[in-house]
Amino acid sequence: MSCIQHKKELLDFCRRNKKIICYGAGRYGRIVRYYLYENGIKIVSFAETIVRRHRIVLGLEVVKINDIAYDSDIGIIICANNSVQHDMENTIQSISNVDYIVLDERLIQELDKKNAYDKRFEEPGRKHILMYHRVVDINNDLWNISVGPQVFEKHMKYIVENYDVVKVEDIDYFDDKEQLAVTFDDGYCDFYDNAFPVLEKYKVPATVYVTTGKIEKKSEFWWDVITKCILDNPQCPDVILFKGDIMDISSPASKRKACWSIREKLLEMDIEEINTSLSELRRVTKDSGEVRKDYMAMSLDELKEIDDSKYIDIGGHTINHCRLASLGDERKKEEIHGSKRYLEKILNHKINSFSFPFGCELDYDKKDIMYSLEAEYSSVLAVKTKYYDSGLYEYNYDRVAVEEIDGDNEREIRRTLALS
Repeated sequence: MSCIQHKKELLDFCRRNKKIICYGAGRYGRIVRYYLYENGIKIVSFAETIVRRHRIVLGLEVVKINDIAYDSDIGIIICANNSVQHDMENTIQSISNVDYIVLDERLIQELDKKNAYDKRFEEPGRKHILMYHRVVDINNDLWNISVGPQVFEKHMKYIVENYDVVKVEDIDYFDDKEQLAVTFDDGYCDFYDNAFPVLEKYKVPATVYVTTGKIEKKSEFWWDVITKCILDNPQCPDVILFKGDIMDISSPASKRKACWSIREKLLEMDIEEINTSLSELRRVTKDSGEVRKDYMAMSLDELKEIDDSKYIDIGGHTINHCRLASLGDERKKEEIHGSKRYLEKILNHKINSFSFPFGCELDYDKKDIMYSLEAEYSSVLAVKTKYYDSGLYEYNYDRVAVEEIDGDNEREIRRTLALS
């Protein structure tokens, strides 16, 4: 079956079937659920090929596609990316002669833009953990890690009015309460300047995961050095030779591509190799070497001040913010244990929470979870869940990366939470 590309075709399909099921309970399925709701069409459930655990998504149960009692009233909407649509079609065709359609990805993206996301569906057991990095207005936010101070305040106002906001350590992953927690990674100085006052104003508890190697160091985080050398450097040549690769950086697009390519190279390195590579990058790009104050980490005094707040918890985030999965066992342990020892020494109390740098599937492994638990962290977070095994799931739980995307900032935080 060819993909449906127009909204009218989707609505016509729904109106000729009495029982609509969205096959796919991820981001695309959620977008379709909202679009149909906002157009007066109900769906009866979500379906997935594999259901790892019982859950409710946007107020609807997620069922296994093979367990559906099919009849002539059922219509299936395949809501997934192009790479898995064919397999999902084959699954449907193998179990039932049922009416179904496949939605083109471009149509789903169009629906996303149309949705208001102003209905909040209850999701028992859902834990929303927001992940911020920076609260500051910057020009070249290539890594999508910054939201502006005014946007951030609107986010905080919305969540305290609509959610049960708790500290990360108070999340209960195994009960039916829907909870939300706020986290920050890295420990940039703008947390102290721009985020901290807002959190105190709205009484929002938050955990700040600090990269300890940057405390009291007049230096930038290594990924920011990449963009400084290439995107923000008027002296940068149009072509450079870096790590044996000739890189064309003569246009804005090629500069962005080069930054991402260099980042991928450095993700495979330990901190000594990263620092050596950054020195090489500064040389070939004719970088001035100046350190931008707005890109530095919080000072020790600032860290101690936020730690005194009843709303702020400090967490570990390694010493050097390397990809843990790229490191050997001893270096992994030192990054995880060493950052905790340092924080406990300077703050004079136990540190209970830890988050993996970068935190996606390629960035950590089971050993990193084990070493985190050995360090006596009671709370361990990722960005993307990699392990669903019993005893591991709660130590690599998803977080939602919050981005500043469009001008309607309240819609954007509603959308972020709806689609996470």
